[in-house]
Amino acid sequence: MLDTDFVLRALQRLDNNLEILKQISGISLDQFLSDPLQHGSAERYLQVSIEICLDITRHIVSTEALAACRREEMGRGFSG
Repeated sequence: MLDTDFVLRALQRLDNNLEILKQISGISLDQFLSDPLQHGSAERYLQVSIEICLDITRHIVSTEALAACRREEMGRGFSG
């Protein structure tokens, strides 16, 4: 069963990260490239955001796969 609380919490974390990335995008390209702290922060927030998307995807896929297995078992009844 899909854990909607998990998905909603993950989406909230993703939204927070995207807000920070928007703030970082407000600086000039020269400042961004010359400031390792800004560059490193952007890289890390982007990485974590991608991981959140992957976590959500894994959760949905595993939930759907489990549901498909259960449907298959129910279709076989008690014969198999």
